[in-house]
Amino acid sequence: MPRKSNASKWTTGKVFGIGIALMFSALFIFGGPLQFVYETYGPDWLRVAPPDIDPDASIVDLSIRVQYELGRDVPGAGQAIDVYDANMVAIESATSDTTTGVASFQSDYWEGETVYVQVYVAPNSAAGLTYLTPLLTYVVPDGDVNGDSQLPQLAINEPMSSTTAPTTTSMTNEGTWANGTAALFHIHETHTSLTFTVFSGTGDSVYGMPAAAHDQRTGFDYEMGGYIRVVTDFAVDFTGYDAYWTEGSNFYYVWSTGVLKDDGDVPDDGAWIFTLATATTFECGRGLNENVSVVIDMFDAVRLNTAGNMWSGGFFDFDTSNSVTAITTRIVGIA
Repeated sequence: MPRKSNASKWTTGKVFGIGIALMFSALFIFGGPLQFVYETYGPDWLRVAPPDIDPDASIVDLSIRVQYELGRDVPGAGQAIDVYDANMVAIESATSDTTTGVASFQSDYWEGETVYVQVYVAPNSAAGLTYLTPLLTYVVPDGDVNGDSQLPQLAINEPMSSTTAPTTTSMTNEGTWANGTAALFHIHETHTSLTFTVFSGTGDSVYGMPAAAHDQRTGFDYEMGGYIRVVTDFAVDFTGYDAYWTEGSNFYYVWSTGVLKDDGDVPDDGAWIFTLATATTFECGRGLNENVSVVIDMFDAVRLNTAGNMWSGGFFDFDTSNSVTAITTRIVGIA
């Protein structure tokens, strides 16, 4: 006897009824309890669309590429790239690929969404292979046919190599060298200026924060550029400095160098000259044999205090292995 077919059981009405049931079940599940679980207990990358996003906006797979501005290559070590939403709430941090320079994010992002991106490198650490960038604002582009969306490429800068940190020299207007760390290098009180010269350590690199930056992880603010700092134990009538203050028994004078770039494609750059001048001479008011100690140092990162000002504890070598050797000398007191 031939087997009976079950095809006759699947009538059009039954198929329609099952479809309606499935539709209402989905609405209940995804619009009710499961949606609540999704929003409350889902992993960090399961995000809810921002309220101002177009309801028709699609979710995209977001990425960004980083590349050195001068060398046009990608960092040989992965860079942490932090992403924040429009309310400055951290979404995630991804690491750039050492071959392509691309960092791929795992969270959900919506076309037209505003996000903030920061390449994060902790200042004053041995891991400072690139400079911390400011928080940059992006609007997530529309996705391609595969749902992929990439933010505009982000240019970053590399501090001068740890093996060839910048070197410095200093000479008075009368030709007296004030170099090294030995006290026998004197500045005479008849001298009127010091010429401070900085020689780059390596090409395709910069010295000094390329832009002022707010460290979103810690809340600290950093100034743009590099800085020459002179500390004395008695007042000297320097002129043209960018910052001055006293702290304890010390007097602080600071000059900004700006961002010092050494482009490997430019053969005659890589040296910078600054003049630290006085209003009259280095006459400091001290008497016979009363010398004034002078420490000349250079830093490529300055962290501001809570009042937004420079302070003695805020000067750093962004990469601690790129420290410029300080010049310690003195003004010789002669009656």
